[in-house]
Amino acid sequence: MKRRYFFDNIVPIVMYAVVGTTISSVSVGLIMYVVGQLAFSIKMSLAEALSFGALISATDTVSVLAIFQELRVDPTLFYLVFGESSLNDAVAIVLFGTFSKFIGNVYSSSYLPIAILDFVLIFVGSTLIGILFGVLSALLFKHFDFKGCLYHEVRGFATSSHQPHRPHPINP
Repeated sequence: MKRRYFFDNIVPIVMYAVVGTTISSVSVGLIMYVVGQLAFSIKMSLAEALSFGALISATDTVSVLAIFQELRVDPTLFYLVFGESSLNDAVAIVLFGTFSKFIGNVYSSSYLPIAILDFVLIFVGSTLIGILFGVLSALLFKHFDFKGCLYHEVRGFATSSHQPHRPHPINP
């Protein structure tokens, strides 16, 4: 995989991921809300409908990428689809977190800037944390020799991959 194609197209990739996933989430959410209000489906609040839209808006393009690779399509197209599919899950998670905060609350149009700010802060903060841990991991593996310490390497990998998912410390 050539990183150059990915990073040469980072602006359109981010635009497709952020704008495309947001449009998809809001469209599905609004359709679900309207259909519920017309009594054709379960009646949901707008926040619940938008949260549902965010849940199902992320797409998985693994099969498309496999076909692209087999057909040897233009690398730019391949990396645009690859990059968008890599980032749209993160965007959908952030959108879900933002929309779900409004479930059960009374809200008005004055909350829109708060929701946008919340989205931007979570997205940028998560990106910076990911970059920080990626750089720290790269430096750790560059400067330390783990040969002969397979146990510590596996334990460190397992611990670090489990850490973000643990809701509270385990009591001994």
